[in-house]
Formats: sequence, structure tokens, C-alpha cells
Amino acid sequence: MNKSITLTLNDEEMMELQRIIIDDDKDEALSFVKRHFKNKVRAGIMGEGQCQPDRICLRPESGEQNKR
Repeated sequence: MNKSITLTLNDEEMMELQRIIIDDDKDEALSFVKRHFKNKVRAGIMGEGQCQPDRICLRPESGEQNKR
């Protein structure tokens, strides 16, 4: 099953990411990924996807729909 992660960054975080890319800073890139993706990846693996209000969400392990 394919899963997606949505990442929302504020202006400061966008500038930080741009600096990391320009500087080709591998250590900071790993730190950035851990800071911004760690919990989202864990939640996706555990089937704890985050639903928006009034949307139907599927739980990957059971295929059951949950209205949140």
C-alpha cells in the first residue's frame, strides 16, 4: 500500500532547508529530516495516519473506514 506524508514548513524552516541544499550540508540535512519526518513516518508505519475533520480515513491494517 502506498502512503504519503505531507510536510508543512513555515518561512524560517523553508529558509533553513534552502540553506542546507545550497551548502550541501549532509549532517544538517539528516538532522532536518529527523526533526520534521520522524514522527510522521512512525505514525504512517503504525497505521496512525492523521485525518482531517469530516474526511473518511482508511486504517491500513484493517481496511476499515473511520469517520473523524
